[in-house]
Amino acid sequence: MGIPLVRGRLFDSRDTAPNTRRIIVSELLVKKYFGDMDPIGRRIVLAWNDEGPDEIVGVVGDIRSASLETEPKGTSYLPPARFAYPFMTLVVKIHGDGTALVPSLVNAVHEIDADVPIADIMPMTEIISVSTAQRRLTMIMLMIFAAVALVLASVGIYGVISYSVTQRTQEIGIRMALGAQSADVLRMVIGRAMALAIAGIGLGAVGAFALTRLMTNLLFSVRPEDPLTFAAVSILLGIVAALASYLPGRRATRVDPVVALRAE
Repeated sequence: MGIPLVRGRLFDSRDTAPNTRRIIVSELLVKKYFGDMDPIGRRIVLAWNDEGPDEIVGVVGDIRSASLETEPKGTSYLPPARFAYPFMTLVVKIHGDGTALVPSLVNAVHEIDADVPIADIMPMTEIISVSTAQRRLTMIMLMIFAAVALVLASVGIYGVISYSVTQRTQEIGIRMALGAQSADVLRMVIGRAMALAIAGIGLGAVGAFALTRLMTNLLFSVRPEDPLTFAAVSILLGIVAALASYLPGRRATRVDPVVALRAE
């Protein structure tokens, strides 16, 4: 399963007897009950099973056994002979395509017990994909909506700045007649657009900070108020605003002062 062994050992032939009282625990469980002490060889009681103490023989890494949204919890592992369940999931690690090995695996199980039903045989990649399907669909929809919103914002900025340039044609002509260079006009147009964009980004960040708390269940190892995400989105929106205002700015630099002064 890819769970790393941190300390001690895994189960082996010494732990196959039904009355063997040895367990493997996770790092969180060790941290909670033993602190910095070495847990190997110490005993712990699992009240949910029985009242007898079990010797810790190994410590393994933490896992998210319930879902990706829940934090890891302390976990204990028992040998199958110690506490058998009426059902079992068998995991087989292979190299390459395992489809051809399925009949052999089924036969191996039936050689032990021919009456055991076997169902839901699938690769781990498919199991992971199914478990995250709903979250993946939700995030894809959010990405589509975000992309549409970004396009609409770009078109809106372009339209506003373009309209502003049209309204200020005479002013721009006067500025150029008095010696303003094309670069000065371009800087003025983009600067005005960026001032409006920065104000909008600031207001949007405040609203996003309040609303992203509703997305906590969709986030994995990311805080709703993650500063890196807010900074990256703000920079992206600033770049979009600059690009959307560039074309009207370039058009403003081509204004003929004589034509502009005769406009009214």
